[in-house]
Amino acid sequence: MKYLKYLNASATEIFSRLLKKLKKDIYTSFATNDRDLIVAMYDEYIRTELGDAKLYSMGHFIQTPDGIFPEPEMLLIVVDNRATPDAVDDLYIIPHLYQQYTESYYHESTILQDGFLCSVYPEALIEQVNIAENWLARLDEEAAFD
Repeated sequence: MKYLKYLNASATEIFSRLLKKLKKDIYTSFATNDRDLIVAMYDEYIRTELGDAKLYSMGHFIQTPDGIFPEPEMLLIVVDNRATPDAVDDLYIIPHLYQQYTESYYHESTILQDGFLCSVYPEALIEQVNIAENWLARLDEEAAFD
């Protein structure tokens, strides 16, 4: 697919450690400097040109009188073609959306339709790749994922 971008090797390796902690659970949480990080699987039946994928949420959440909301949250399409857990070159992580409740911000970078990754918004995808890479680098400094 033209314009398809995914996270760099460093960010991919960090996220692979989060996935390792998740294992077969629906979600897991990690302590960070300010708020816990929650990683959860949203969907396990996504198809992409890189292979079958799962959709994961990664975010900090806040409690408001109206409920619990992401602050911020990112949904990531994860194509895991690894033969072994250490083969991160065969792990592809593509941002799908980024949202912040307090800013009323919701922005998709890819289009999922009927379980297929159909298209991308190139500028938004580049922006969200940068956000995810920076966020994961900060989280790696703050939290113990191993």
